[in-house]
Amino acid sequence: MLSATAVVLGSRAALGAVRGHEVQAVASLALVCFATIAVVTLLHELFGRLGPVVGVALFVAVGSPATGEAVATAFQPAPYRLVSGYLIDGAGADLLRNLTYFEGHATTRPLVVLLAWALVGVAGSAVVTGRAGSLPWRR
Repeated sequence: MLSATAVVLGSRAALGAVRGHEVQAVASLALVCFATIAVVTLLHELFGRLGPVVGVALFVAVGSPATGEAVATAFQPAPYRLVSGYLIDGAGADLLRNLTYFEGHATTRPLVVLLAWALVGVAGSAVVTGRAGSLPWRR
């Protein structure tokens, strides 16, 4: 929550962005952070020290170009256009954009996607932690 607040206040001060929508922006960014941390935690449970590296590769190398943050989804190549809204980065960008610029319209899909990623991360970590010794690559 603190990091989301810092990003929103910094964006507002430096760029004049999200004026009048600070609470929604903080909540959406906090959900993005939570979903990301949950998935990286699951990857860490699955792959040990290599897990966060896999997370960085997933979210930065694959996720960032595919999100449509810099370019509208309609102008992206077909593979990215198909998956962008279902990655954490893309769903977060869609949620923040729809909350701040479109008065909260079309926020259901990004919210469901982010909650699903968070649920997969938390539930997966709980399952893996309960039987981590039985995974062959963790011995």
